[in-house]
Amino acid sequence: MAGPTVTVLLSHELTPAQADFLGNVIHATSDDVCGDDFFVTSTVPIGGSKSFGARPFICSVACDRKPLSFGYSADELAQISDAFGVTPTSSITFAAMCNDPIDHEILARLARHIAAEFNGVIDLNGEIPLDADDHAGLHVIQYECLYKTANRHCCTPEFLDKYITHECFHMVQ
Repeated sequence: MAGPTVTVLLSHELTPAQADFLGNVIHATSDDVCGDDFFVTSTVPIGGSKSFGARPFICSVACDRKPLSFGYSADELAQISDAFGVTPTSSITFAAMCNDPIDHEILARLARHIAAEFNGVIDLNGEIPLDADDHAGLHVIQYECLYKTANRHCCTPEFLDKYITHECFHMVQ
C-alpha cells in the first residue's frame, strides 16, 4: 500500500547547484538510487537520528517556468502567494511507498530539509489534525474538488520541524 506524499513548492526553477544538492541529499540518505526511486536507510543526514532497513521513496521534479499550473488553480496559487509571499513555478514531490510511522518521519524530514535549503513552501497535500489559527507557519489553502470545497495545509520548514515531534504527527496519505 502506498504511503503519504508531500510537495515542496519553489518560486524558481532549480539551479544546477540546487539539483546537485537534491541529488546529494537523496544519495546521503539512501543506499540504493535508481532514477526517481530511492531507498532511504538513515535520517541522520536530514536532521533525524535513525538508521533502519531500506524504505522505498520516489522523488519527482516539475517546472513550468510560469506560475505552476498542474494540480493548482489560479486561486490556490494566489492563496499560497498571499500566505507565504511565494508564487510557485516549480515543485519537488516526495512519495513514500510504505505507510509506517518511520515513512511519515522520513517524508517530513526530506521536505523540511529541502524547503529550508531552497526557501520553499511545503504543501502537505491535504489536511493535518491541527488548527492553522493556533500554529505559526501553517496555512489553510482552499480548493475545489469535484463538487465541493476542500482544504489543504501548506507550511514553512520551521512549522514542519516542530510538527515532526508533535503527539499527533503524521503526514497526509
